[in-house]
Amino acid sequence: MQHPPIAKYVEPASSGHGPRGAEPALGKWFLIWVGVVIGAVFPTVVTLLYFVLAAEFNATVQQSVYGFFKSLQFLFPIFWASIVLRQRLVFGQPKMGGILAGFVFGLLVAAAMLVLYYSWCQSTDLFQGVAVSVIAKLTGVGIDSIAKYVVLALFYSVVHSLLEEYYFRWFVFGQLRQVVPGRLAMILSAVAFAAHHVIVLAFYFGWESWATWVFAFAITIGGVIWAWLYDQAQSIYAPWCSHFLVDVGIFWIGYELIRSGLTG
Repeated sequence: MQHPPIAKYVEPASSGHGPRGAEPALGKWFLIWVGVVIGAVFPTVVTLLYFVLAAEFNATVQQSVYGFFKSLQFLFPIFWASIVLRQRLVFGQPKMGGILAGFVFGLLVAAAMLVLYYSWCQSTDLFQGVAVSVIAKLTGVGIDSIAKYVVLALFYSVVHSLLEEYYFRWFVFGQLRQVVPGRLAMILSAVAFAAHHVIVLAFYFGWESWATWVFAFAITIGGVIWAWLYDQAQSIYAPWCSHFLVDVGIFWIGYELIRSGLTG
């Protein structure tokens, strides 16, 4: 199977790099691992910077920190692939079978989250406390109305989810599977994907809360499945469709938590 798009990596003819499954040269192997490690760790560092350390500053500073470091994060894969590894990027087309599989999985996960929330979570003291923290966090970054929250939800569900699929499936997983077996690449990329979410979960639930680690495990499983979808469909759009629906479910629950604390 060829390396899937958003795009697949295609080496310049002069590079001598063989097809998928061939052992990369030692120098290329080292550079791939450097890129993977940076790619795996950087989102967690970015989250610590904008979500935790910048929280004591005003909304303008927090938004600026977010924009700057998120831009660096999402530019890094292109830089590493094209400049350091000297790989050409060949863009592919979405495939209906992969999109359908992603849609079904995303719909099932979103539905399960909503059922769990309405049947149990919303009435617990844990989630009532989280609602207060979420409202404080949103207003701290300038999201002080329902209209602004809807814009935020659309951005994360549509744009940010695509960028994360490009980052974690196309780059982190795509590079990992050149140097480790496919199943291990799926697991490692999923752990990297879940790591920065742990920072956010711990901020709201606490490091010692069961919720932080149960939800982090669920995110890891989701990352494995999205990597598998990406690998099977040879298209970033299959996991993106799924990721989009899951994010819609998350922001729906978020709305239920905060709607009484923001203006209309």
